[in-house]
Amino acid sequence: MPIYAKDHATEFERPPTGPQNGICCSVVDMGMIPGFKNKPTHKVALVFETEAVRKEGDYAGQRFVLTQEEALSLNEKSNLSKFLESWRGEAFTDDQRKQAWDVEQQVGQPFT
Repeated sequence: MPIYAKDHATEFERPPTGPQNGICCSVVDMGMIPGFKNKPTHKVALVFETEAVRKEGDYAGQRFVLTQEEALSLNEKSNLSKFLESWRGEAFTDDQRKQAWDVEQQVGQPFT
């Protein structure tokens, strides 16, 4: 039986391009999700609210909300590790990587 996909032409306002100022407003534990080759992977979502404000539609006047989903790993090659090091402006020490680092520490932290 065919499964048809089509463009539903949903219009929504996109956030401005380029660097954004904002704050991390939440870290969500997404649990175990099928990842690469369907291997279960523990994922988290970092949720950010930008300074930019929507100008039109039902959400006019509200800030844009952006989400970054990553595997919960501080391996030096992991995307989460690279993302957090870039954001924090410093590399993780070997001790921080081994002892576990609380990602929720980023809630309330600004970003640019």
